[in-house]
Amino acid sequence: MPHPLRAEAAGHMVYLIPLIIFIDNVSGNQSKQWNKHFSCYMSNGALPRKKLESEFHVRFVATSPHATPLEIMQGVQASIETTFASPIVPWDCDLKEEALLRPYALLFAGDNPMQAKLCSCAGLSTNHPCRTCKAGGTQEHKKSDQGFVDMLKGLHYSPTEVAHSPNEVMAILTDELLKAQGKGTGVINLLILMDGKGRNSSRHPHRDSAYPILLGIVKYYWGQTAWLLNKNRSFETFQARLNSVISDGLNVPKILADYMCHYRGGLIGKHFKTISQVMAFTVYNLVPREVLDAWLVIGRLTVLLWHTEIEDINKYTEELESCINDFLNVTCQCSPSILLTKPKFHFLVHLPFYIRHFGPTILFSTERYKSFNAVFRAASIYSNHLVPSRDIAWMFASIDHVHNITTGGWWKDLRTGKWTHASPNVMRHLLQYPQHVKLLGLPSKTSLVPGYVTHYPSHSLSMKQASFIVSDSLAVKNSLVAVQDIPAIANWCPAKAITAMSGDIVSAGNYTIIRSEGGEHSPWRFGLIREILADPSSTLSPAKFTVQHFVLGSHHHTVLDMPTVALSDMPTVLSPDDIICLVNVQHDCHRGGCDTSALQPLYQDREITTQSRVIVHHQDQTNFVINTQSLHNYRHIPRAIPIHLHGSSFHVADPVGLRNQAASILRDKKQQQNEARKAILMALAMGRAEAPATGEKCRKDVLQHYCRLNGLSTGGNKPELLARLDIYYNKYEHAVFFLVDIY
Repeated sequence: MPHPLRAEAAGHMVYLIPLIIFIDNVSGNQSKQWNKHFSCYMSNGALPRKKLESEFHVRFVATSPHATPLEIMQGVQASIETTFASPIVPWDCDLKEEALLRPYALLFAGDNPMQAKLCSCAGLSTNHPCRTCKAGGTQEHKKSDQGFVDMLKGLHYSPTEVAHSPNEVMAILTDELLKAQGKGTGVINLLILMDGKGRNSSRHPHRDSAYPILLGIVKYYWGQTAWLLNKNRSFETFQARLNSVISDGLNVPKILADYMCHYRGGLIGKHFKTISQVMAFTVYNLVPREVLDAWLVIGRLTVLLWHTEIEDINKYTEELESCINDFLNVTCQCSPSILLTKPKFHFLVHLPFYIRHFGPTILFSTERYKSFNAVFRAASIYSNHLVPSRDIAWMFASIDHVHNITTGGWWKDLRTGKWTHASPNVMRHLLQYPQHVKLLGLPSKTSLVPGYVTHYPSHSLSMKQASFIVSDSLAVKNSLVAVQDIPAIANWCPAKAITAMSGDIVSAGNYTIIRSEGGEHSPWRFGLIREILADPSSTLSPAKFTVQHFVLGSHHHTVLDMPTVALSDMPTVLSPDDIICLVNVQHDCHRGGCDTSALQPLYQDREITTQSRVIVHHQDQTNFVINTQSLHNYRHIPRAIPIHLHGSSFHVADPVGLRNQAASILRDKKQQQNEARKAILMALAMGRAEAPATGEKCRKDVLQHYCRLNGLSTGGNKPELLARLDIYYNKYEHAVFFLVDIY
């Protein structure tokens, strides 16, 4: 039977376009004054993952300071359904003919508060915070053995399965409508009135994206670790180690250790992203083993969730599920109560299911939309705010027209009825003026071809570099260049950097992955770039690298659970094609017994000062650890490591017993808190009935005992608190619980 669209398509291609829809509240002002708007953005889910994150590919849909999110989404859904039924007719640049586009809603991204509004639920502050599996219950149930296990259990069904049959769904919705009508409140959830053509909302991840969940978890462990370091008086040691971390190959902003330690309570996402990659190298002997294991598992989990491409979905999700279970198990050892009080820990168990359905987590990430809010505010300030939704929509329509014209897009001329596009001179203009490319939201930085040589500017050459002769090079001194080849490189000099095969900019002193024997089929190994020689008259002439090889250890590091390497005395000369990418390695301070006795001078306005800071003094420059928790080049690092060194050695022999023990600890702690509260009430009553002086001392002793039991600071006798206890005790005894808890 022919498809219904065959006649309408008339032989042209029909494309289904998955849409990622985002809505959130945003201020329409660039100042601090809050001017609330509900704004809806959209992305094309069929784009390559690396393109999806750019500002250029985020599209404005609608905004309003008056309409509610449900009303906006109802209009967006109606527009999608109309377009799905009557496809758009664009011009196919590849086939040089018209085509049909049928958009459909792939998923609705957003943070938890907004998703709670769209789903008409109470959000995370409920007994059942998860909208996927309805896990949860009363506090007593969640602290039972079965309830605690249910909170750590994910979904184990395929994305093609449905939760209820159509009749069951209709019965549930009918019951919901009857309840609403009986209460006189109207419809509880307006989304249930939508037709739903072109989408299946039962599979949409109505929750925060993976990145905020992960960074939130890093934030919780950062706070716990900082508290432990302060308690053990080792925070200064941690700060010195963080200042000494090797950042080459991490592709992160400069690690401002002093800032991060001083303002440890106000860090943001980029800081937590860096911390998750290097934390284990700084606290390996400063915190209990359980906390170190947690950071090691967090590093593994971060790398898995930052994947932009998945080659084998079954293998990937199996590894991800194992890593999530390891993380939940180690959290049971460190702080089991946080698994119940922070729903984000539970949301982790559903990520494999969503990744199987939608793909890499970058698809349902919300960071690109929140960054786009700056563009929205820039458009909002030009409105007179009489009809802001219309003014802003017109502004973005004009911006989209410019995007289409300047990037080679086609449009139909209404006068001639023919498809046309801009002159090639427009594209040539963008190539000549990169600042205009940046204004369009496109990447302005041009990627260099592999093998491109960057030379030192002539005015910045040191005396040693200016007087360099090739016979002084490491390659010639170590007889790595044949005698007959030396005249050909007689005029060569050290180069500043060269572009590796991955696009990384590699300089002397960087750690890299190389083809150890040269050639396409050579095995990959780790190496240290000692020297780069190139012809100063050309940027694309063949260069020569002097590389010092690393010898890979036969087993994981005993503490850090990562591969180890040792610097060998075997330098070789390789060509630019043999440099694969940068890699991050950290010095093995545990093995070397490094201490924090070195001083590093500080600079102000590029001038050295008499001030200094403490850093790590490395006892050797031979033993290193491969940072497998680095996000940069995560796809290349496993290829340079043998199979037996992949994965982690972290293992819990009896996870069921561990989780039951964690639930038992929570129940015992709750019982101890109840007994302490009862003891305070009894002491207050006995002190007032028998002897006021004795009762006053008893109340102070009980308060101090309770504070010590719960890790609180009594700060002396706190007579003002004891006075408040008496006042509230005369009114109602339950107020005593509140006062002691908040103190």
